[in-house]
Amino acid sequence: MDEYRHESIRFERNPNYYETGIPALASLEILAIPAPSTRIAAILTGRVDLTPLDVNAYGQVKDNNTNVTIGKFPEQGTGVVFVFKTDRPPFDQIALRRAVLYAIEPWKAINKVSYGIGDVAMGSPVLEVDWLLTRDQLKGYIANQEKAKQLLLQIGEPGPVTFSLKVADYGDMYLNLANEYKEMLAGVGFTVDVEILNPRSYGDDLWQGGEFQAFLGPVPPVDNPNAYLFGLLHSKGRWNITGTVDQTLDELIEKQSIELANRREIVLDIQKHVMDKALMFMPVTGTRIWAWNDRVSDFNPNVVGGEYFYWARLKHAGELP
Repeated sequence: MDEYRHESIRFERNPNYYETGIPALASLEILAIPAPSTRIAAILTGRVDLTPLDVNAYGQVKDNNTNVTIGKFPEQGTGVVFVFKTDRPPFDQIALRRAVLYAIEPWKAINKVSYGIGDVAMGSPVLEVDWLLTRDQLKGYIANQEKAKQLLLQIGEPGPVTFSLKVADYGDMYLNLANEYKEMLAGVGFTVDVEILNPRSYGDDLWQGGEFQAFLGPVPPVDNPNAYLFGLLHSKGRWNITGTVDQTLDELIEKQSIELANRREIVLDIQKHVMDKALMFMPVTGTRIWAWNDRVSDFNPNVVGGEYFYWARLKHAGELP
């Protein structure tokens, strides 16, 4: 860091860096612009060359400007999780949990409430994209309302199955998602009471207190597979709030941490196991949205494991390497 001011930080190239061509820029200035509307104005007027966007800002920039490039980059280990409390009624019945997952059509909800930004996954960060379940594989566990209806008929519950879905009020997207899921679930025979939580009580009531039947909210930030698997899914995990004690799952989690040669296959098996047992999943994965103008080149942010070296590879468009 070569210059610090309250509103900005300026970095200058180290000419003696050991790797040729790194950093690619002569200098990089990062401005602190907290307000999304101000960031939009800054990128559209050329005051800045690139900026992060939230979902609402994405809609404004996408619809109103063709001179700005917009990129959507996955942020593994972040996103919205749907979690069941499996050690108390009604979701101590695995068939009911499975019916809920089959009733929810998460891709349809993503398109409706967040401009199609985000994807669907079990939730754990992975080292490579091919360590994730494919959409076709996920569809074996979710988004099949006919299967949901069949399961409810087999259970033989008299009348609609009622449960409470707590949702953290972190913005319109969370509330809109909850209402979309409520309608989808009503279509197969569930009655859902959506209970909105103040963000300040979200951690205390749910992640620490465990007071819920099902909830929808942001996952605690984790940026590597072991932190997620041991923290959220292992029976002894600090953040395991499902109430599940699953020896098979515990053994898989422990095994993937030491058997590096077969780790990909084990991680895939873990995802299949969690989805099959209907413990939790991520109906909207985290995505960072960036907008940049034609002065920017080679911008490929990858934040897995807290990585930030992509800033060193950023180039001014038109400059020779």
